[in-house]
Amino acid sequence: MHFKDIFNVVCSHNLYEYFIINRDFKVTAYSVDAFKYCHCDNSENDIFTLIPELIGMEDELQELFLLDKCKPIKIPHIFKEPDNYVNIIIQSVEKNKCDNKEPNSLIILVQNTTEVILAQQKLMQTANENSLLLKEISDKNAQLYLLNEKMEELVEIEIKKNIEKQKLMEHQSRYSQMGEMVEMIIHQWKQPLNSINVITQSISIAQELGKLDDKYINEKTDAILKQTKYMSQIVDIFQGFFKPNKLKRYFNLYDSIESVLKLLQNEYRLIDINLKLDGNRETIVNGYPSEYIQVVLAIVNYVKDNLILNKHDQMSINIYIYELDGKSIVTIEDNAGGIEKNLLDNIFDISTDVKQENGGIGLSIARDMIVNNMGGKIELENIDGGSKFSIIL
Repeated sequence: MHFKDIFNVVCSHNLYEYFIINRDFKVTAYSVDAFKYCHCDNSENDIFTLIPELIGMEDELQELFLLDKCKPIKIPHIFKEPDNYVNIIIQSVEKNKCDNKEPNSLIILVQNTTEVILAQQKLMQTANENSLLLKEISDKNAQLYLLNEKMEELVEIEIKKNIEKQKLMEHQSRYSQMGEMVEMIIHQWKQPLNSINVITQSISIAQELGKLDDKYINEKTDAILKQTKYMSQIVDIFQGFFKPNKLKRYFNLYDSIESVLKLLQNEYRLIDINLKLDGNRETIVNGYPSEYIQVVLAIVNYVKDNLILNKHDQMSINIYIYELDGKSIVTIEDNAGGIEKNLLDNIFDISTDVKQENGGIGLSIARDMIVNNMGGKIELENIDGGSKFSIIL
């Protein structure tokens, strides 16, 4: 097989295109699809016309022709219209070192990294990336092994990257939950802040009208203190989420869930979802209250997204607490039409491909918080007109 044919095979399997240029920066060879990342498709043009990102780098390119200046030039993450990202790597094509001659050509590799960049931008939409990458790595290994045994090192590198991406997705899900909590705080603060604003304006008006006496000031001061106390209570509720206690303790399930659901009521009311909590108000469990509430929030948010996808006039989420055989059980039921059968068995897996952002990653972390940290489990089943999650502890 000709050298150029071998090089084309290697590059095509690694998403590379290439140009080879001489000392005058003219193209002397190129891969089949090399021009798809260029502004024109005429090989007679110099490399600066084809790849304008190299303009101004003439001196650096000339240095690559020197025997003692062979370190490659790398230009990462270049945007190419309409929707491609590429890395550019420039390396001298060394002659036989025995003849002690400087190289006469440079090779410019253009690596398509669009998928990697888009994956970083849409982490919450890449829950199925793990299995796809493993298959891709396996396929590449089988093909590239015939070319060079050293290519096995690339497989090990890709596996490590994939593990890091999975960890990153888990962290991203946790950050997303924190962001949702901050949004809840902001939403709940708007009303008391508006009230405080109205009160301060009324004080200013009263002063202008000469009606600002001690009684009026005391009334308005009490009203402001009442609003700030409410705002402080909101922060206290969520403080445990940002600084979770690592020690187990006993807590009341109903009170813990109710304190957070109160903050969700207005938001859910605006999107016509009836959120209801009922059941045993005396159930006490031993565990991590902040983590438990995060589990409830993850499930409620998933159910909310499911309802929005299947919107109707009587949307509802009903949470019920009871005890059975020495276990506490919290059920979360909805009337969103149920979950597809092919998702029921693996909806808690981090690789599950689901439409909702909270599915897969969020539910996987929620399950692990219960199973690994508190010795419980989460069950899921379809019921008449919807689905039912059960948190058993």
